Amino acid sequence: MRRSQCSRLNATSLGSIISFPGSPIFQDEQNGTDGYWSNNEQDVIPSCRITPTTSHEVATAVARLAHGKCKFAVRGGGHMFWAGAANIQDGVTIDLSRMDEITISRDHTLTAIGPGVRWEDVYAKLDPMNFSIVGGRAGSVGVAGLTLGGGNSYFAPRYGIACDGVASYEVVLASGEIVTASPSRHQDLYKALRGGGNNFGIVTQFVFRTFQQGKIWAGFVIHPPSTAAANLQRLQEFNTASGKGVDYYATDNQVHQWNSTGRSLVLNIVVYTKPETDPMILRPFTTLHPQLVNDLRITNLSDIVKEGS
Repeated sequence: MRRSQCSRLNATSLGSIISFPGSPIFQDEQNGTDGYWSNNEQDVIPSCRITPTTSHEVATAVARLAHGKCKFAVRGGGHMFWAGAANIQDGVTIDLSRMDEITISRDHTLTAIGPGVRWEDVYAKLDPMNFSIVGGRAGSVGVAGLTLGGGNSYFAPRYGIACDGVASYEVVLASGEIVTASPSRHQDLYKALRGGGNNFGIVTQFVFRTFQQGKIWAGFVIHPPSTAAANLQRLQEFNTASGKGVDYYATDNQVHQWNSTGRSLVLNIVVYTKPETDPMILRPFTTLHPQLVNDLRITNLSDIVKEGS
């Protein structure tokens, strides 16, 4: 795919949403604040970028690219770290970042989200209303990539992973057709998208089931590396040490960071999805000493996923 094909696309109805290397829009989408998380992705330079705002523009682009047998990539939130995951050298990148609407149904049971939205924006919309959906744990991660990959969540013990919370997907197929995949329509596609990545089409809208959710108790507890064995033992005994069995509101995300030249540490991201301080099931992590940091507090998802980013 060379620039000549991009020039032909530029002469169509898509012309107003195409940008080329060197233009301010192109540079911002590649390297700006809304660009790629990974330098590996920033270093990949497509011949042009298409930035649609509607599913019909996505469908038109896909149909024309497929007809011309052009190589293209799709970018949602831009958080994938390997080169070529959401960008393409000398091809066309379809950048969905402007498809960023979040719409809550009148009865508050469903939330429709565009593929360019990041999780920090979702929680910022839902937190003030005391609602939530099964979503990501880092605010800068995109809704699209995490959900299509399955998607771990602080709500996983109660509701499953992110794809379990999706009621339906709006999808642009390789033919340019726009379909809805749900448990009752295009069921095979609906099942395939539950962890199947972007291999089956371009999702232009995710509709999540919404549930009531208030404040949470959460924060970071950081220990020195000398506590690594003790932390791992506590993780192994999670859900049994308290003697009360599984607590579906509790999660601990434990990270062991080893650095030969810098700071090594053990991080526990402790989250209890009720506004209850120091629940028994999480005390093995919160009472282990010495501690370098402990910022556990009553907060909301917007706050904790921002810290997690």
